[in-house]
Amino acid sequence: MRREQRTPARLQIIVCLCLAFITPTAIRASEPAQPASFEHAGIIEAWNTYRHKLTFGKGQTLALVDDGCKLSMPEWSMSDGDQPKVLIAYDAVDGDDNPMHEGRGYHGSTIGMPSSVNYKGKRGVAFNDQLAVIRALECCHCNISDGQTVAAALQWIIDNHQEYRITTVNLAPVDDQAHDKPVATAIDDKLLKLRELGIWVSAPTGNHNFTNGISWPACQPGCFAVGAVRPGKDEVYLDRHSKTDLVVPAAATSSSNAIACGAAIVIREAIEETGYDWKQDGVNIPEAILTLMQKTGVTVHDEATDQDYQRLNLAAALDYIFAAEKPSAAVRFSEHLIADKYAYAYGIAAADIDEDGDLDLTSADYTPHNMLYLFENDSQGKFQRHIIQKDDPERLERHAVGDVDGDGDLDVVIVKNLRGDLLWFENSGTPVDGKLWQRHVITTNLPGAYDVVLADFDGDGDPDVAASSWLLGNQFAWFENDGSPATDGWKKHMIEEDIKETRTIEAADFDGDGDVDLLGTARRDDQVIWFENQRTGRSVVWKKHLVDDKSRCPAHGHPVDMDGDGDLDIVMALGFYYRPGSGLPDASLASEDNQVVWYENNSQPASGLWKKHIVGPRFDDAFEAVAGDLDGDGDIDIVATSWRNPGRVAWFENHGNPQGKWTRHMLKNNWRSANQVIIADLNGDGRPDIAACAEHGSYELRWWRNEGRAAE
Repeated sequence: MRREQRTPARLQIIVCLCLAFITPTAIRASEPAQPASFEHAGIIEAWNTYRHKLTFGKGQTLALVDDGCKLSMPEWSMSDGDQPKVLIAYDAVDGDDNPMHEGRGYHGSTIGMPSSVNYKGKRGVAFNDQLAVIRALECCHCNISDGQTVAAALQWIIDNHQEYRITTVNLAPVDDQAHDKPVATAIDDKLLKLRELGIWVSAPTGNHNFTNGISWPACQPGCFAVGAVRPGKDEVYLDRHSKTDLVVPAAATSSSNAIACGAAIVIREAIEETGYDWKQDGVNIPEAILTLMQKTGVTVHDEATDQDYQRLNLAAALDYIFAAEKPSAAVRFSEHLIADKYAYAYGIAAADIDEDGDLDLTSADYTPHNMLYLFENDSQGKFQRHIIQKDDPERLERHAVGDVDGDGDLDVVIVKNLRGDLLWFENSGTPVDGKLWQRHVITTNLPGAYDVVLADFDGDGDPDVAASSWLLGNQFAWFENDGSPATDGWKKHMIEEDIKETRTIEAADFDGDGDVDLLGTARRDDQVIWFENQRTGRSVVWKKHLVDDKSRCPAHGHPVDMDGDGDLDIVMALGFYYRPGSGLPDASLASEDNQVVWYENNSQPASGLWKKHIVGPRFDDAFEAVAGDLDGDGDIDIVATSWRNPGRVAWFENHGNPQGKWTRHMLKNNWRSANQVIIADLNGDGRPDIAACAEHGSYELRWWRNEGRAAE
């Protein structure tokens, strides 16, 4: 019987709490798993060149077929990424899920490192992939009689490749013989089926310096044979033959093959990211990937066999794929850094704080900096930083801008997440005079204060405040402004309590009755909600309506009229806290759960669940979605962030039918911990721009200037 490796329930709770509160003290510099080989094979250059275009393995699983693995090794039981490195394990010899070494096994515990390791700064080629560890035989130095259990391992991959997203197989055994032609065994049909399914399978040629043949199973049809050149020198050595498909710098062909498998994962991602037409290079995608490796590689002549071999150059292969990308007719964006070296960047807003006609930015920076910044805009998108508040610990984060005290200028309402406070900072009318803004307390009774919105809920003419409270408070509440907001302690009114991990809170009139309703999400309860304001006079009563209770882990979204029918729909990011293979009950575990979507208001929003339309499928760790007409064509586009591993900012182009197919355009990839994103015209040219921040691992605030279309 097989089953996914799972974390015990008690440990899951501890892990969740630790991940919620631990702040990394340092980000380790990355180190190649095999420095000389990686440099020679163009891998380090590929990392540097494409670090914000590719994730290097996210969403793909490599099946490591060998003699077992010691899963307790920290390289496999832990990861610098935010998902388990080993997604699934299987023993094709014993038919169970424990791939521990038995007999003479030893090799499978280390051979995954060149392709996949991501531990203490050491990285394999595709360091963000996951592994399916499969024990297929007793020892990697095998005999063709092991074909039956190896065939069982390959059949398991055929049966389970979709569930575990297996795209690549490292078939690691060698029989240490010189085969100059295939040997009929039980694996042959399996190899051909895997090729038909589009799954890369390769094996090492062997390490005996044979020149008249190569090891089984590398010699078989349907399996690419990977040999070696000396690291740092284009000299073919170890086992090689005319059947050798590729050579890779390494000290042994098992490492050469592992590197090739990692490169195959990265090239597949580049093909998918660019829309490259791989069919011009092969009848199936594994053959196309090999062709790309060969035609962009370096030709190396071997005197001993009088053969030319192609040596891997991953950077050249990626250059070739990206150079073939067709120029987009979509609007273009240029990227600009506003500020870096944050302690933790989360919480931004755009408004004309200094009343000079352009949009400024506010940005929060928590412990140990404990700051709230105002970035004064010079009207061209160049920003000067001022300090609104300092020395205010315990997570100043998301905030809203509005005229709280009715004096005609814009103030800031902000959460203090761990302290459980809501504060507002009073604009004196001279916001950039170098003085701190006056601090006022709305409440100290909102544990986990998380998101906040300003609106007049009771119809008395002044702005009230509504807030969510994350996993420490598990509630939505609103706070009544009685007309004297500078008096500490606003009256608290509960909207809903005992609802797990409240996140989004936004104000909008969803039912068109003239008062202000609320949008909310409860991530751990899988709920997207709108609260109907049933105000009578100054008395506010809220009625809860579910928009969606079927989708996993909704995080952040916003109201917008997506279909132009006059009522407000909702854009939303789903699947946040994506941890495949973790077994964590409060995480999303399937890539299909991670989506950018919009919910259609049918003008009867209280009549039941809203229809969901998928904009961006498989947008792993989707965190926030916002909407606006980015390309000026009259319809509404969407911008979204994904959080950890890799962290992304992308915009989704609406081609006129929001219920139809959308096109994703990546703005930034591998921007770790990207979180809040907003749309605002920051340089006054009439085109909506984008700003976003990213916390642990990036610590930055950036904006993307909308440059219009190429012909504009």
